[in-house]
Amino acid sequence: MSVLFQSLPLDKVTGIMFFFPVESRAEVLRRWPENHWYQFFWTGDFRACLAGLEEWATRCEHEGRINFAASNLAALARCRLALGEIAAADDAYARAVAVGNRLPLGAAWALALTAYAFERCVAVNEGWAELMSAAGHLTAQGDAENAYALAAIQAGAAVALAHVGAGEAAIELLAVLPVALDRAPAWAANYTAMACNATATLWFLERIDHIDCLERNLRDKVITPDFRYPMMDGRLALARLCALQRRYDEAADWFAKARVVLDEQGRARCAPSQISMRRSCTTVAARPTMRDERKGC
Repeated sequence: MSVLFQSLPLDKVTGIMFFFPVESRAEVLRRWPENHWYQFFWTGDFRACLAGLEEWATRCEHEGRINFAASNLAALARCRLALGEIAAADDAYARAVAVGNRLPLGAAWALALTAYAFERCVAVNEGWAELMSAAGHLTAQGDAENAYALAAIQAGAAVALAHVGAGEAAIELLAVLPVALDRAPAWAANYTAMACNATATLWFLERIDHIDCLERNLRDKVITPDFRYPMMDGRLALARLCALQRRYDEAADWFAKARVVLDEQGRARCAPSQISMRRSCTTVAARPTMRDERKGC
């Protein structure tokens, strides 16, 4: 399949969104600079995605392809959110919901709407309890259509549980992720989100469970290929892991690298709230609550 995909011209792979091998962000930029879906999931060039997502949403709606129209609008909302344009993001999301309500949405397309709700919670740091109430069922192995994303869904749910005070439940969800992190390739759908959200869970809970596994895979499969994803960044995640392990100089270096990348992506309005986590290094140092026996996979 890899050889076949690599041999296809761009117009023959437009409908293939997730399941193909790429080595790095640079390869995506080189081979598919005009494909907004590939830019959305791997390169972090959210500004460049806007026109293409809007165009395809309109086209799909006119053609009666309701699921695709809703998913493009949801992706448009997520791009706006990553750029710090919350009002515009909410408008695009409202359009996605309105379009999607015309017909019953498939499980995969409904998941795209839930992804926006999750990332909005990340952006404004509120609404976590409502999110868990509405979407907590997604962590169960139910919809076969979303099985490919189950590990990423569980990582996101762990973040939400950490925010609502259910720390032990969050850690239980994390326990199933090391196998997925080790086995999945870097280009797997939502891999960057899975790794970054698992890290965020540890950060908020001040835990170090599976931290060796997380750091190894973040370095090898997210930072080295430089894959990027809405509302998260591998460098920021690694900074947090370093801080949790009291490697504060290294953490400060990675926080600085994350700030540069987020600003380059046009996410300057989001960056201050995320990169201010640097100050929390001293907080973590003052509260030595991590337990060494939890270290490792």
